Amino acid sequence: MCSAWLIGDMLRGHLEVEGLVDIREQELVLNMGKTHPNKVLARNGVVILGLAAEGLSAFVKTFPPEKQPLPKERYDTLKADLVKELCEKGAVFPLKVVWARKEE
Repeated sequence: MCSAWLIGDMLRGHLEVEGLVDIREQELVLNMGKTHPNKVLARNGVVILGLAAEGLSAFVKTFPPEKQPLPKERYDTLKADLVKELCEKGAVFPLKVVWARKEE
């Protein structure tokens, strides 16, 4: 697994090195679309992720072709494909949230 995906496990150490105190962490599960138990929140999440995909697709299209992670034409359907998958299958994102405070 790419080490960037493990950053949640490294955050506490980074905060300690920077001198922060009262470091806390919590693991959460973010349910999107069909996997979310609340239909209103599920739909809102789909809309927000669709808008994010649309904006990111437009931005990535401005990159030189060799820097684009997907074929340029794939970005034209990315939003619709994401919305469809979230509505039909949903998604589950495990998260680790880490917070602290700066000592006064």
